[in-house]
Amino acid sequence: MLIPLIKINITADKDSKEKILDFLQEKGIMEISEIKETGTETTLLPMDKKNSGQNPVQSVNNLKTAVNFLLPYDKTKKGLKEKIETMFNPPIVLSGKELENIIQGSDWQKTVETILKIQEEINKNESIINDAQGKLNALYGWENLNFAPQDAALLKNNKILLGALPNSIFINPKNKKSFYKKLKKTAGKIFLLKTINDASKERKIVMAFPSAYEKSMREALSQANFKEAELPYPDKIPKNSMEELKNKINGANKNLNEFHNELEIISKKNLKNLYIAADYLSWQTEKETNREKIAATRYLFSLDGWIEEKNIKALEKSIAEITPHFAINQIKINAREQQPVIIKNKLFEPYEAVPDIYGLPLPNEPDPTPFLAPFFTIFFAFALTDAGYGIVLLALCWLMIKFLKIPKEKQKLFKVLILGSIATIIMGALFGGWFGIVPKDLPDSFGALKNFLVKIQIVDPVANPMGVMFLAFIMGIIQIWCGILIAVWWHFKKGDWKKALMDYAVWAFLIAAIMFWLTADKLALIPNMVVIAKYILFAALGAVILTQGRARKNIMMKFGVGVISLYGMVNYLGDILSYSRLLALGLATGIIAMVINLVAMIFKDMAPFGWMGWIIAGMVLVGGHLFNIVINVLGAFIHSGRLQYVEFFPKFMEGGGRRFKPFSRKNNYIRVIS
Repeated sequence: MLIPLIKINITADKDSKEKILDFLQEKGIMEISEIKETGTETTLLPMDKKNSGQNPVQSVNNLKTAVNFLLPYDKTKKGLKEKIETMFNPPIVLSGKELENIIQGSDWQKTVETILKIQEEINKNESIINDAQGKLNALYGWENLNFAPQDAALLKNNKILLGALPNSIFINPKNKKSFYKKLKKTAGKIFLLKTINDASKERKIVMAFPSAYEKSMREALSQANFKEAELPYPDKIPKNSMEELKNKINGANKNLNEFHNELEIISKKNLKNLYIAADYLSWQTEKETNREKIAATRYLFSLDGWIEEKNIKALEKSIAEITPHFAINQIKINAREQQPVIIKNKLFEPYEAVPDIYGLPLPNEPDPTPFLAPFFTIFFAFALTDAGYGIVLLALCWLMIKFLKIPKEKQKLFKVLILGSIATIIMGALFGGWFGIVPKDLPDSFGALKNFLVKIQIVDPVANPMGVMFLAFIMGIIQIWCGILIAVWWHFKKGDWKKALMDYAVWAFLIAAIMFWLTADKLALIPNMVVIAKYILFAALGAVILTQGRARKNIMMKFGVGVISLYGMVNYLGDILSYSRLLALGLATGIIAMVINLVAMIFKDMAPFGWMGWIIAGMVLVGGHLFNIVINVLGAFIHSGRLQYVEFFPKFMEGGGRRFKPFSRKNNYIRVIS
């Protein structure tokens, strides 16, 4: 359900401002909003004053840059369990007193400056290496050139060309002589013609000739596939240049090693304190940002914000302990102001993760969480469709929650996956998917288990894809129909019965009538079922035609708009067709699993490998199936969520709600306990 929020104003004496802001940030119960003010006061925080007047936002960015740059140099050994837990929990736990002592006692600003300077030096030396290496690469093959190329151009009006020609020209003496003759004829006179064999498929060539013949020489050389080269240092002998560049690279690498060693020492001594400072400074920056939203006079300050109504009494009690001079008043909400949204569900709490990812409703719309829960679970199972994969996913998610320290609020996604994996096991058993093996293909040694698995399988998606696709369409029709009925219920609840009946109920009626008409001949529960279905369909069509043009004044326009509105069924048809992706994903999972098994068996049976074939086959099975699980779990989650967001949600809500963002401490690295 959507939790109602109210907007309040807190006015108190100015001396209590810092303590009240600290309390609000610590508890994280209120989202502070902009207030129109006539005398704004902005005061730097104590921590900001330590930063030599530097912009606190820039200080945070510099600190985070330093931390991220230092992370690769952290040599602290961490187990897999610790690494995973760190992803969900701040790794550093300390008391408020410890936090204060560390912030006051550590010179983290100087450490950050040192790291940033080292980073700059590392970038500079890496640039030197890249530049030198590029020039060195350009000189490779020219080591045997015993003069500076520029020396060949000392004569007036002389042009020098350096480049490479195919080695095939020079292998055959006849071809070589003919080529030289052609060049001399083209240029009239060649002052220098030197070739260098660099043991590649090409041969380096240097030539100097009168500048007047440059165009004709380039044309002749082009016909011979000449690749012109420009040496980095034409005034130096290439070999000498290469030695200088190698020395430069070696020097830069030596500098880098020294910097890396220094960073390892800094990381060992200061990384923890930098983590602490990063979070602390972020809190101060957030506080400064919200401070700017506060209006102040000489003696009072005032702030507005959103809060849950249930938290008002606790807020009043806490502020009363800070100062007796305060007032809390509810503010009438401006119609143009968008209220933030909080979603809370007891039974369907895990599924709150889905709208959090895909989009929240507006404050005046229904909470989609309880409605999407069964559909998302079924669609997830339909898209994964392998009972073996469901078992693996269930085990992994359960182990994560059971043995890792994951905060409750971050367990939602894992719980959704657990429920999805249970549904996948059931769906996979019904579809006969067990790590890509169909039950009938199991060896007879499985005995009763094989018979049981064969017995419970109702369909094979690979053998009967059209039947499974039909089932996917049925589920799509049911969800779309339910979406329309939710809209009917919601508008009735709001008292807008006309919109409920005429904009939604008639379409639900039409969809049901079409489905009844399409299946009437197969049902045949009573005589004349097809005729009855036809009349019901006509009634539904009439209801749509008579209601959709009601806003028009002219009766012919009312009718015309009503008829044209029937085109809306095309949109519903398009929505239904989108559910075919469930079949595609399910087939992809099963077929890839089968291919993995097939490849593994090929390696097992290959004679050259012997017992190694079994090892390779095992690696293929484990690695291949794990990869398939990861990829297809991701695909199942994304596409199941997409069906909710694109096909289901628009039937009863507009969406675009703004998430409630309370003024709070964002704990990335540390967690403060009292």
